[in-house]
Amino acid sequence: MWPWWPDGLKSHSRRVLLRRDPLSCYRTNCHCGNCRRAIGAQSVAWVIVDRVNFVIEKGEPRRFRTDTEAWRTFCPTCGTSITYESDRRADQVDLTTGSLDTPGDFAPQSDTYADEKVEWVGLVERLS
Repeated sequence: MWPWWPDGLKSHSRRVLLRRDPLSCYRTNCHCGNCRRAIGAQSVAWVIVDRVNFVIEKGEPRRFRTDTEAWRTFCPTCGTSITYESDRRADQVDLTTGSLDTPGDFAPQSDTYADEKVEWVGLVERLS
């Protein structure tokens, strides 16, 4: 069993616990228009974890329903985007890599919706 690691938004009154099990931790850059607009960036790096490996230990993020029927959460103190949740993948939670204390530990493995990427954005090189 992997240990629980505290991660994310520790300078605020929110705290995320994440079990870093490589078998349940997929990492991707999403280039879809919905993510770009929601986050305000050219793409969004996500850490996708099984819901059982994710706990909000402290604080309550704000939630809003998107026009695609997903839920996005953010820190009400600083506005940082925290999660994306979809009924289509109810057993998973997508965490914004940039909201974590150690984003360098979660390098993207792939690109999602690469056909929607902004022209000047590069893609993740495939590792062999």
